[in-house]
Amino acid sequence: MINAIRYFLAVKAEGNFARAAWVLNLAPSVITKKIKQLEDELGYKLFYRTTRRVTLTAEGQAFSSEAETLLKKYDHLFNESEVGPAATKVIKIASSFILAKLFITKYLAEFMSQHPNLKLEFLTEFSPLKIADGSVDIVLGHSLHELPHLNKIQLLLSCRHLYASPAYLANRGKPKTPQDLLNHDCLVNLSSHPDKKWIFDNKEIVLHPRISTHDGALLVNLAAEGLGIINMSEEAVLDQVKQGRLLPLDMKVKGQKTSLYLFYAKHPKEHIVRKFVDFIEKKLKQEATSGQ
Repeated sequence: MINAIRYFLAVKAEGNFARAAWVLNLAPSVITKKIKQLEDELGYKLFYRTTRRVTLTAEGQAFSSEAETLLKKYDHLFNESEVGPAATKVIKIASSFILAKLFITKYLAEFMSQHPNLKLEFLTEFSPLKIADGSVDIVLGHSLHELPHLNKIQLLLSCRHLYASPAYLANRGKPKTPQDLLNHDCLVNLSSHPDKKWIFDNKEIVLHPRISTHDGALLVNLAAEGLGIINMSEEAVLDQVKQGRLLPLDMKVKGQKTSLYLFYAKHPKEHIVRKFVDFIEKKLKQEATSGQ
């Protein structure tokens, strides 16, 4: 019945059977059947059902707090207990190299030492939508869609800027206006600009790049080698700028603001995923506080 309790809490959180099914990557009929079995076992109804929303009955409200406590104890016993040979857990993380370096990898040694039976799989450039079908547990990036069924932690809010190498600028000159970019080699990150448009002062410039990729780190290196102009957040190019391999270009216009997030399921299938997210969030807050 533990899965039925997990489904019950998901429906309570989402207020709707269909949304809970989406979050859990299950057919709505599976959740409906399991909760019906749970209600039959308990001998009372847990929800008042309407066509648009479900709400807890008085009995469901009382059962809810006990269910949450029970589920926490269950997850601790079967996912976190160090007694006996613990099962290996796998967390699948989708991230570019740059974002993993900025927000994940520097904390991994500590977390993995605390969880010796944990394995990590790093994947590249998956959409947060892939969390729903189980392809990935955590995604670092941004989304062009509203994703009310996922939790997210804001990692970064910054403004994009243009960068190019000294060699490129010496050979091709500096663009003075966004329109001048049409006469330059612009390197486009398809993860952040899938439509191949850059925005300045809320106006779009449609590009026709000779080189484009989903790999932001590759673009940074290509720009440093003199192959063109990139449009990136300053965090992504910090090392290359410090080394003098890239120079910022100031055209006196406002670039596009970017919000980057860590996305994860509201109800992760493995408790270790939530522990990992909580750990990373705590570390990021500590780092932000120490840097002030």
